[in-house]
Amino acid sequence: MTLIIFDFNRTIYNPDNKKLISGTKEVIIKLKQTGFKLAIVGKGSAERKKLIQKLGLKELFDDINIKKEKSESQFKEMLKKFGETPETCYSVGDRVKKDIKYSNNVGLKTIWFKQGKFSTEEPKEENEKPDYTVSSFKEILNIVK
Repeated sequence: MTLIIFDFNRTIYNPDNKKLISGTKEVIIKLKQTGFKLAIVGKGSAERKKLIQKLGLKELFDDINIKKEKSESQFKEMLKKFGETPETCYSVGDRVKKDIKYSNNVGLKTIWFKQGKFSTEEPKEENEKPDYTVSSFKEILNIVK
């Protein structure tokens, strides 16, 4: 069983218009039906968890890990929780300086969702370079197998 870890803000949810990013729910449902384990790793508070529930996403994810600050340890926790090795798992995020960097440092396959506010934030260090880059959420289905 392969694990896919998603960032929340600006990857699944757009805080500027307070809506899910186009196509996310359909892709997440398809991944779930295919048998992937799905998790959210993000920063935030109890309010963020309530929002995930309100958006009808909680039941689609096997685990939701929201902390005050995002860190590499959250990704390691997910691997341990699901008994997965990094080489078989994916991480999807919109920031090369955080999501992609932390995931690469842990050894995950990385997918940069290059859209929105941080789409011009280019990788400057080797560990900020994603394995894959997508500009639409549906493209993820062509990558994860």
